[in-house]
Amino acid sequence: MEDHTGLVRRTDELAAIGRMFGARGSSAASLELEHARAAHRAAAELDERPLQATATGALALAEYSAGNIAAAQEAFAQAAALVDSLSDAELGARVDALLNLGWACQSLERHADGIRHLERGLDVARATGQGHLLVPLTIGAAICKTWLGRLDSAAALADETIESARPALNDQSLAWLLTLRCWIATLAGDLSLAERCGDEALGAVGEGLTACYVAETRLEAGDPSRAREELLAGARGQELPMIELSYRPHFYEILTRAALALDEPDEARDWAARAEHCVRDGALGGRAAEALMARAAVQLAGGASRNAATSAIEAAEAAERPADRILSGRARTLAGRALIAGGQRRRGGAELERALGTLQACGARRYADEAARELRRQGRRVARPVTRRGAGDGIAALSARELEVAELVAQGRTNRQVAEALFLSEKTIENHLGRIYSKLGVSSRAALAGTFAAGRVEG
Repeated sequence: MEDHTGLVRRTDELAAIGRMFGARGSSAASLELEHARAAHRAAAELDERPLQATATGALALAEYSAGNIAAAQEAFAQAAALVDSLSDAELGARVDALLNLGWACQSLERHADGIRHLERGLDVARATGQGHLLVPLTIGAAICKTWLGRLDSAAALADETIESARPALNDQSLAWLLTLRCWIATLAGDLSLAERCGDEALGAVGEGLTACYVAETRLEAGDPSRAREELLAGARGQELPMIELSYRPHFYEILTRAALALDEPDEARDWAARAEHCVRDGALGGRAAEALMARAAVQLAGGASRNAATSAIEAAEAAERPADRILSGRARTLAGRALIAGGQRRRGGAELERALGTLQACGARRYADEAARELRRQGRRVARPVTRRGAGDGIAALSARELEVAELVAQGRTNRQVAEALFLSEKTIENHLGRIYSKLGVSSRAALAGTFAAGRVEG
């Protein structure tokens, strides 16, 4: 029995190494799968359901890493049934069962289920004093929320963890959290915050996979050359060997956009073809959507507007299967542009309106602005987002911690003084200030103080 338990533990360690942000290159995935299958067989011989749940969740992750989506789905279903049959008390000694299952949900685009399992894991980990599991559980839950377009909730979860756990985190764990925060901020359109978090993450661990995620920030900030360079360096070349096969379309789509921004259509066509090559039968909806978006972007740039519209609408429908709302909204913006380019202005406008509503609801401001600009080019009136003072904008939009920071800054304190007063790092204060500036629509400490004072008087 001890040998079997040790095998499961070793497999779980391998899963943990590969869990964060798709760190599963082809060689690592093969090793992980070999151990996971052996551990699953060994656990099946034991009368310990929590251990079986842990091993089965690790198997689901390993099959996914190897690109075996059907097998991963089967293992996931078994792991979910096992976990749901266990009480919190039974899972107290095997919180990693919830962690593996939650990350399998995230990988297999079962985001709502992932949030449920990972939040349960957070509750059990806190109750049993297993603080070492809080960071991977938090990252998994925040990723699921991000894919679902719940950016505010995902950002709050990441911020809370960075703030509370920063003193105890090693460089790698801090980099994972900051990379996550960078991604969320990029999708929300807060590129200043995104670059600060991304640069700090890169400073902690160098390029690696963090650079792949920061690359999208570089692209959105108008530096496609640097985006391409950093992504390829982080993923170790054009084949993206550091990324598991099933997730490569995500990064090939970014490379496609970068090449088009650099006016290199042949290269963009190659990246798009690579994205589609990674999409197999039964592919996950989000990754199929990204491959289709890469194809549509290349088609539109080449003047094939009708084909581009078809590809982009297919991408939106594929993204909607797992409820990847931001991805769906971006695809419909692309479809609207292609339809208008092909002379179908009414239909294109309808797609843009649909994209705008989805992206605004998610808080994806830059992407929403893109759809709005396209609509205005067609002569359509697009209302600015309504400011609702009492419903979450301006001062009311600040979190409790942001309110504390804003009040101290409004009093004239420096970042160092604020950090000392709140027992936080100056870097954390800088990040808070970036979000406060964005929410209040200001760009200086003096303007913050004025807006803050006026808001207090109105309140």
